[in-house]
Amino acid sequence: MNNVYLVHGWGLNPHAFRALAAQLYNMDLRFVDLGFVEGYHGKTVSEIPGNAIVIGHSLGALWLLRQRQDFRAFISMGGFDCFHAHVDKREIEAMKKHLDRNPAAQMHGFWQACGTRDFAPNGELVVPRLKEGLDWLTTWDARKEFASLTCPVLALATEDDRIVKPEVSKAIFKKKDLRWLETGGHAMPLTVPAWCARQIQEFVNELR
Repeated sequence: MNNVYLVHGWGLNPHAFRALAAQLYNMDLRFVDLGFVEGYHGKTVSEIPGNAIVIGHSLGALWLLRQRQDFRAFISMGGFDCFHAHVDKREIEAMKKHLDRNPAAQMHGFWQACGTRDFAPNGELVVPRLKEGLDWLTTWDARKEFASLTCPVLALATEDDRIVKPEVSKAIFKKKDLRWLETGGHAMPLTVPAWCARQIQEFVNELR
């Protein structure tokens, strides 16, 4: 059985993978919780071992690249290697200010832009950690780490992603196995889990 580690994106927690996980087979799934939203009580891990199959959604992909590069396989779902290389930092700074003024409104707008419903009630938001995550987006650069990957890479992207736009995915993953879906937005684990599961299952099965 394959050991597979999943890392969610900003503004989410491992519950974002619930529907996807239910459709993955012959995999021992383990989750990293980045601490943005309370309410997940399942088992989690904090470190990724070598030779693991990893799945990162959005910021989760960047987080994984900063941990290590000796993966058995790397799977990105709307992920990136350097967010601020493609998005104006002023947009992220504005999000931090909105978090200070009205966290619920800021997150509602973000989840809506991702193409999904509100993910969690206001009481479960961990605002200091959310702001720290925004700092990661404006400072972390893992382009060298991504370029150093020698393992198979699968990237899933949608043509209507408003957060990581199609041209960004093409620029990052142009030489990799990049698979497209016309609609699904940015929150693919939540909006199109069946499609994602089929792509991941096929890719992992081929690793054998």
